[in-house]
Amino acid sequence: MKANLDNRLFPLAALFTWSVVFGLGMLLMKDAGTPYNERMTEFVLLQVSFLGLMVASVKEHMAHGRRWQGYLILLFAIAVVFVLGWRFPISFLPIYSIMWMTLLPFYFGTRSSLGLLLATVVGWYLIQRFGWDSQDPLIEVLLYGTFHLFALFSSLTARKAEDATQHARELNRGLLATQQLLADAAKENERTRISRDLHDQLGHHMTALAINLQVASRLADGEVKNKVDQCHELSKQLLSDVRKAVSTLREHKSLDVGGALQRLVEDVPGLNVHLEVEPGLVVTNVSISEAIVRCVQEAVTNTLRHARASESWIRLWQDRGVLRLEIKDNGRASEHITPGNGLAGMRERIEKLNGRLTLTGSPSFTIDVELPQGALT
Repeated sequence: MKANLDNRLFPLAALFTWSVVFGLGMLLMKDAGTPYNERMTEFVLLQVSFLGLMVASVKEHMAHGRRWQGYLILLFAIAVVFVLGWRFPISFLPIYSIMWMTLLPFYFGTRSSLGLLLATVVGWYLIQRFGWDSQDPLIEVLLYGTFHLFALFSSLTARKAEDATQHARELNRGLLATQQLLADAAKENERTRISRDLHDQLGHHMTALAINLQVASRLADGEVKNKVDQCHELSKQLLSDVRKAVSTLREHKSLDVGGALQRLVEDVPGLNVHLEVEPGLVVTNVSISEAIVRCVQEAVTNTLRHARASESWIRLWQDRGVLRLEIKDNGRASEHITPGNGLAGMRERIEKLNGRLTLTGSPSFTIDVELPQGALT
């Protein structure tokens, strides 16, 4: 899952820090004398290159998550810092690698980040020991190393908190979608109960009344017979109205699957979801509706965690008696797909309803679901 790097405070704080280090470095370069003044252009280019690589790394992660391009940009950034440190012995340049350290958790796991932290500290030790001819580089390196460690663990904590928040939002979207389906199903069950009560109780009594009035009409004569016949006709009309009311209540009403899916894909972080539901689509079976929602939920989760995609397309429609669901994204996927527990559970859910699920891995990951028309009623 992509962590949130688009918070405005992060780039502003990073830019401010870079500006302070860059400005102080320029002042020190001017005071250092002719040899360093002649290398001012190199100094500026390295500084600007580092800033550009940091910005590119953040944008890459925001757009695509973890891709090899992002890893490469990040490694180039620390390489520029080391070249800058080797060429210009300015004691506070490790601040740049501290800034760089805050980005590691968004690309690497905890162990890999700690390994890179150790490599960074060793790198600064070698630079100060052999490039700067420092008399006691170990103390400075250990001091800056604690700042590197603090920056790394602060960023790791922020990343985990963001992941937990996004997971909670994901669960909330799923709950809202399920809640809507359950509310629609509850309304339909109530309509069915009312229609059944009308048919079994009122309809039964109205039928008995009509029969008794017919018998009474045969036994009566004169003005009484006319009144009984009128009552008999009214009872038949009333019975017909009751039957119409029961039929209307028993008519199949569509569950709002489109609305449930819309709730599910609203404001998905780092993923632009395009949802297309066929106008007038009728799905009356709660199990079918729930299966569709769960498939979409699992697909969106997999896209966020594994596909490194920025766009997702979800389409639901009926085609010649078959309900079809297609989900695809612009991420990268291998041709040979090994379904995990989520996809396996998705397939089991669909096959239980006599449907079929097809997975395609190239050029992008695509899920095709087919459910027979008979499963919709």
